[in-house]
Formats: sequence, structure tokens, C-alpha cells
Amino acid sequence: MSGSKITLIQDKRARPRIRPRRTVLDWTLDIATLDLLIAAIAYAAWHYPSLPLTIGTRFNASGQATQTGGRWTIFIMPALAVLVCIIFWLLRQFPWIANTLVVINERNALRQYQLINRLLGWIGVSIAGSFALITYQQIQQAQGNPGGLGSFWLVLMLGLPIAIVWYLIKSFQEA
Repeated sequence: MSGSKITLIQDKRARPRIRPRRTVLDWTLDIATLDLLIAAIAYAAWHYPSLPLTIGTRFNASGQATQTGGRWTIFIMPALAVLVCIIFWLLRQFPWIANTLVVINERNALRQYQLINRLLGWIGVSIAGSFALITYQQIQQAQGNPGGLGSFWLVLMLGLPIAIVWYLIKSFQEA
């Protein structure tokens, strides 16, 4: 990081507009995200006919429904996950518009864009997994099987901060 400037305000128009080559890990993250999205939609569609007409849509910390809605609301979480993941995929196509702490120039642009894309890939997997788990839990609750997914939630909730810290460390090292 010798001599590189760290700032929140940057002129993104001056950044190099290059797209890094996708690696096996990038493709793996995309496939995992897509698989999780498809699994959430398929699981909701599979169980939709057997759901009661009214299901819980909001839950308190002890797993009790605090708000209800029609059974069609089971598709809201998968739809939101698809929307957010598409937005992240689009951001990965134009990494030079991302907000970064390090100044991006000709020398470090390729590596910084690779790091940005990798972080967005991990966040996409995390979002798809989280929303899939929410859909699963919502269906289980509606069917009277309030099962716990504590360990899965823990992995997802710890995985995201770890990915962000990893990105920040690598970004500063590569600046």
C-alpha cells in the first residue's frame, strides 16, 4: 500500500474500464447462487399446493408468526433473492462503478476489479442461501414443523463478515 491513497470520494469516470477474466471460483459462485435460487423457487412451487391459505409472513425471535398473508406470499422471498442477485450480477459486469476505499488506477485496476467481483460473488451466494433458508423455514412453519436452522444461519451470518474483511484486507494489500 506504499503511496496509495485511501479515500471515499473518487472520480469513477477516470477509472479504467476493463473486465477481469472470470476464474473457476467465479463460475462456481455463480453456479452455487443459481442453484440456491432455483432450489428456493422449486421448493416453494412444490409445497405451494399443500400450504394453508394463510401463512406466516413475519416471525418473532421465538418463531411465532406475528403477521400473516396469503399462501402466494411464499414466492416473495425467492423473487427478492432473484432480483438482488441479478443486480449484483449486473454490478459485476461493470466493476469500475463500485465504491471502493482505495483509489483505482491503471496499475491496480485489474486486481481491484477481480476482488470486487469475488466479493459480490460471495455476497450473491450468501443472499441466495439466506433467502432459500427463509423460504424453507416459512414453509416448515406453515406446515406445523417449526424446525431450527441455527447452525446454517450462523454459517451464513459469519461468512458474510469474513468475506468483507477478506476483501478489505486484500484490497488494501493490492492498492
